[in-house]
Amino acid sequence: MARDYDADVGSAFPTASEKNPTLTIMAVSWRATDNLAEPIRSGEV
Repeated sequence: MARDYDADVGSAFPTASEKNPTLTIMAVSWRATDNLAEPIRSGEV
């Protein structure tokens, strides 16, 4: 089964100049990476 992941989450956050979504973007990207790595670790891919 093919899985598509899009970690380009920066465009999903409406931000103003005083708000910084960097940590949230990093957390979402990290989670996507973990989800990609799990099948590799278990030998599914």
